[in-house]
Amino acid sequence: MFRKIKIYHFSSIYSNYSTKVEIDARLRGNFESKEYKPRNHPGRTKVKVATIPPDIQKGIKVILEDAGAKAFYHESEDLQNYLRSRRLPPEEGEINEKAAKIYKTVSNKVFTEINKDEKKLTREEIEHYNKKIQNTVFNVLKKNVYRWANISYDKPTCLQYLMVRAAPEYAILVRILDEIKRKLPDYKPRSFFDFGSGVGTGTWAINSYWKGHIFEYFSVDTSVHMNDLARLILCQGKDNVQLPFKGYFQRQFLPASTDLKYDIVLSAFSLFELPNMKSRLETIQKLWNKTQDFLIIVEQGTNAGFQIVNEAREFVLNTADSHNKGYAFAPCPNDSVCPRYLEHETPCNFLMKYESLPFPSKTEVLADKNVVTGYCSISLNTDFGEPSPVYIKNGTYLVPKAPSGAILFRRSETLLVGCPGTKKFVVLGNDTTDENFLDVQCVSNKTFRAGQWVGQFKDIKCSSLPWFTAEETSEYCSGRHKLYRIGYQLRKFHTLYEACFDRELLSTLYVQHDISPASHLMQNSSGRPQFIEGNVFGKIKMSKVYAVENQRAQLNSILGNNMDQQYITKKQFLNRGHLAARADFILRAPQKASFHYINAAPQWMRGNAGDWAALEEALRRRISKYGTSVKVITGTHGVCTLADNQGIQKQLFLNIDENNNGVIPVPLYFYKLVYDPYKKRATAFISINSSYYNSTIIEKLTFCSDVCDGNRKYSWLRWRSNDGTHSFCCNYEEFTKYIDYLPKFDVKELFY
Repeated sequence: MFRKIKIYHFSSIYSNYSTKVEIDARLRGNFESKEYKPRNHPGRTKVKVATIPPDIQKGIKVILEDAGAKAFYHESEDLQNYLRSRRLPPEEGEINEKAAKIYKTVSNKVFTEINKDEKKLTREEIEHYNKKIQNTVFNVLKKNVYRWANISYDKPTCLQYLMVRAAPEYAILVRILDEIKRKLPDYKPRSFFDFGSGVGTGTWAINSYWKGHIFEYFSVDTSVHMNDLARLILCQGKDNVQLPFKGYFQRQFLPASTDLKYDIVLSAFSLFELPNMKSRLETIQKLWNKTQDFLIIVEQGTNAGFQIVNEAREFVLNTADSHNKGYAFAPCPNDSVCPRYLEHETPCNFLMKYESLPFPSKTEVLADKNVVTGYCSISLNTDFGEPSPVYIKNGTYLVPKAPSGAILFRRSETLLVGCPGTKKFVVLGNDTTDENFLDVQCVSNKTFRAGQWVGQFKDIKCSSLPWFTAEETSEYCSGRHKLYRIGYQLRKFHTLYEACFDRELLSTLYVQHDISPASHLMQNSSGRPQFIEGNVFGKIKMSKVYAVENQRAQLNSILGNNMDQQYITKKQFLNRGHLAARADFILRAPQKASFHYINAAPQWMRGNAGDWAALEEALRRRISKYGTSVKVITGTHGVCTLADNQGIQKQLFLNIDENNNGVIPVPLYFYKLVYDPYKKRATAFISINSSYYNSTIIEKLTFCSDVCDGNRKYSWLRWRSNDGTHSFCCNYEEFTKYIDYLPKFDVKELFY
């Protein structure tokens, strides 16, 4: 009987230790004269094939059997391939540089085509062409910039990671720690710090050498599900039992204090999850400050992985002060630049043999007749037809689960496809059916079946864009106001978000929707949809209400003649501020449904493109890393005021009703209340909707203690300092004392 052995790559590591082994002059000369080739020198050691310890294997087998792991074997292979193919996230400067070049090319082309002096264009023409240029630049930029994103490690993804990564990662770490053991046989570490601990391979490896000597294990991983899985493995798959050893601690974030140091500090396959070089180097600095003896960095054996390791190596060797200095301990015991990378820009990686997990193997999966081996995998940006239908899977809107953004179906799995609306029909290939909706089934790969039709998934589309609706429910909200639900009708109504609407002021108090960890995987769209009114706003044409001409007229009517010139410019006017953001929804049809005027409120452009945009983007990034869906209530409160021609503050409205009362108020505040019902966490994020207030007014309008200010737990949120607006954060209790009409939540702590 034979067991299959796999080969795995990993990049070079470096460490420091208090007793440096000097390289003699002859050996140094051999390095410099290139007598020793990279990866083939006296510092290299060999280790036998690494096998995961039996007690750990037992725990893994119990967990995977309970989870029915054979059924998602293919998804785990997809995850493995995705991890190997990842590239470094683009730096902001690189994106800006590309955008500037594209903008120059596009603008020159546009103004050349119109064959008209730019100075002779009207303001409306300039705005039209600038908008066209910006849209083109954005679309070109999306195609030319690598779309890096955090991986959302929910429960299924953690199990997939365990299946394909546990064995090779353990083998790699054993090989690394073996170098320390061979060179320093009397060394006995007493503490271990694992950044990005994952399923716990670092703990398994460290225990293979020094289990009786380690008194503290400190594991950091942002995924709660990954932490839970790591503990469960150590307990051999049993819940509610004590760990087999004491001193094991888990946290989601790096501790702020650097006073406590650890003998061995490890970062294995974790720096790739950080969004830029700055955050990577800041993390390396924190880890180095926590290091007592050894700091070990491991990444994928790819160009990108080696670049991260080399970046960290150079940072530590060149920035450490005399009291905190280190040197390269292994695998190359010298501080010189890697000759392989210097001459050929080729990564220095190492082959490592490992014994794969005995369960479940590919042979078992294929041999098991009860497991569906055929499956379909469709890509967000290449496999969806346009006009894009509405997709309902298991009663809810379709969302990707795989971290790559692929959407997976088992063979014969059914998907409801619909094109709601009058005279809108499902199109299959070149044939337009007479159905608004129908069921399609996965055949294999990208092939689906609908009745007698069999074809590619991208050939399933709509005859025209599906129609979404806002329905008034029988429920009341915030006392006397009515609750609306917005979504699509396919067999039954499928709600995307709810809106609490004031029918007297024609103003939305709040909308409520969910943001999933996959929200960063927003599907590309061919164009920006138009806002619709539905039957919510009566006879008022909201497009005319938001027109700049109407804004100027209303400001002059409220504040005095020509006061519009003081407040409205080409770059500052009242925009349709999305409440539930378009980008919070992944597929095209849900994105389109966010373009209802019930989901918008008048928001000053600088704030809309500044703090508000920063909050929306930061929340999606945070929730992606958080790994759990959250509820978000986005709303407005109060009425914005501006000084009239007498210096008196007047409330702003964009329309007047038949009784000469102001309607469609310009809100004083925009806010998002983020709630995790599982952990009972909540935080409110508030933005003052004006860039015309002085510091005295802003101080009065800040109605709570800012829990984000100076709090490293909110380092993921960075307000934009140049937008002229002020934003702050509240805990749930203070926020709901001031804005007291929202649904009640059971809250125990802050969301961060």
